[in-house]
Amino acid sequence: MYRRSFVIVFVLVALLGLFVGVAAAQDDATAPDNLCDEGQIWGDGRCNSSPLAGGSERAWECGWYQARVLYQGWSNEQIPDYCVNFDLPGVDQLCRSLADSLNANATLCLRSDQTGAVSAPGEDTLVFLRFLQNEARAPQACPAIDGYAVVTVLPASFFESFYTPQELYSELGLLPSACLYMPAGQIRNPLG
Repeated sequence: MYRRSFVIVFVLVALLGLFVGVAAAQDDATAPDNLCDEGQIWGDGRCNSSPLAGGSERAWECGWYQARVLYQGWSNEQIPDYCVNFDLPGVDQLCRSLADSLNANATLCLRSDQTGAVSAPGEDTLVFLRFLQNEARAPQACPAIDGYAVVTVLPASFFESFYTPQELYSELGLLPSACLYMPAGQIRNPLG
């Protein structure tokens, strides 16, 4: 009788261990490694779409930390401060060909994440725009972007020749001022 009870208890303990192991394996399988991974919250390509230097690397870094907070019980104190409130909204983008209006073969794209870019096919030049919360009056008010220099500040209304006000302000939600950047090596000093 004692031996039979021992076997039953042993089998129950083994089944319990197997159940716990399978449950843990299932938890590991469902917990993503990074929110930027395909099929995850930010896995629609937005982590790779930042036009700003280092923007994609920061998105993937914060996606890794945020996965630990959401799925593994980490607290905000365990992750870098810049990742605590990091969010990547879906990116709406409207592009226009500038060939007709500027007599140039280029494309202007403005985005709902308050950035934009002008690219000319066949050239390596990519010009960035960053819309600001404040009404910037001078280039000194523009944030630094590695490898780029500020050329000027433009009002968002400048782009109404290419986009309708509804596209600019309702669909894209652009802010009043835009800093215009060019690659630092391509800025010519008019005094030099």
